[in-house]
Parts: sequence; C-alpha cells; structure tokens
Amino acid sequence: PGYVAGVGRTVRTVWRWAARTVAGRDPVRLISANPFEGYRFPLAPKSVRGYLEGAVVRRFLRFAWAKARAAPAASRRRHRLFVLMLWFQLLTGCRLGEACALRWDHWDRAAGKLTLVEHKTAKKVLKPRVIYVTAPVARLLRAVERLPCRHEEYVFTHERKRGAVRRGHLSPETGEPWPSGSAAAARARALRGDRGRRRGRRGVGPRKLVAYLNRHGYISDAISAGLTHEQAANLVG
Repeated sequence: PGYVAGVGRTVRTVWRWAARTVAGRDPVRLISANPFEGYRFPLAPKSVRGYLEGAVVRRFLRFAWAKARAAPAASRRRHRLFVLMLWFQLLTGCRLGEACALRWDHWDRAAGKLTLVEHKTAKKVLKPRVIYVTAPVARLLRAVERLPCRHEEYVFTHERKRGAVRRGHLSPETGEPWPSGSAAAARARALRGDRGRRRGRRGVGPRKLVAYLNRHGYISDAISAGLTHEQAANLVG
C-alpha cells in the first residue's frame, strides 16, 4: 500500500509540474492544462496485519533462546532477557511498548495481575491497563527475577546506550529499559533476519514475524477458545 500511494503522489506531481508556469523554462508551460485536476485518485487499500500461528512463533523463540545461550558471557543475560520479553508478549497479548515499560512495582502478586496506570489508551478508556498473571506468566516473571544482576526497577532491559549514566542507569550489568516498543521490534526483525542467513536463504522462517503479530495471535486464539470479542478486547487493553 505504501508503494501504491507513492506512485500516485508521483503521477500527480508530474502532471501538476507540467501544467504550471515555470519562469525561464522553454516553453514556460509544457501542457495547457492538467487533465487530472479535480480527479480523486483511488485510495490505496490499507495493509492488513496478518496472523502468525503460535507454533511458528514458538519455534522461532526456541531458535532465539538457543542463540542467546550461545552468546558470549558478557551479553548472554540481555539476549535471554529479550527472548523472555517476546515470550511474555506472546503469553499476555500486550503491546510491545507495554512490555518494554513494565516495572516490578506493577506486579500485584496477591491479586495475580499487573497494573499499568500509564499506557497507550489511558486517556481514551480512563482506566488502568490490567494484565492478568496466569501461571505461565508468573513462572516467566520469576525466571527473570532469578537472572543475575536484574534491574531494580524495570523487568525487561537491554544493553546501555550512550548517555545511560546521565539517565540514571549506572550499572552495565543491569542495563537500561528499552526506549520504545519500536526499538525492541527492530531487534526482533534483526533476529528474524539472522535466522534466515543461518539457513543460507533469504527470508527463511517466519517472514511475517513482527512483534505486534504476537498480539494479534493472542486475540485470535482467545476468540477461538470461546471468548467474545469484547472479552478479548478487554484482555489486551
């Protein structure tokens, strides 16, 4: 859709340029009138976010976990933590940005839920975002707790970048939180590409895999399991 829209913009620009008067050009007007003036170009269809089967995602995450285990000791922890964050997103259907911003004080262990006051739709729905901590999610969070040098405040972190000390993240072992869901999504795409290169072919594996598809898969599986659309919507905020 983006390519189609770009072609439409190019066509319109070319005809407008040819029909307008340009000083110093010979001739100053290439055509007498723009034949497309007033014509509404058809809108490009919006791209459809696909659905990726859970089995495909799980195979990819197993590959990523094996790669993390084989990483140098200095970076092994943060590679593992990134895979655990993708797995957390798959289990909860949360937005990747919500996982990136997750803090330990969001976890109410007695109530079995994570509560995010600040989230994407907070101003629209006027209520906190609740992520229910099922048994698999609780096991994952406890696994993160057991990792050496975990961050005191944030659940999922990555290696420190320039200016981290100024931002208050002093320890290179604990790292710092992800700046955005987009940054984490870019890391997932790079990991997907690495899998293809290892197989010796371009695009091998879950070619469509982007982190947001975990959210779509969660919603689809919830509805297939018998939940209503409203119930599934409430689960994913």
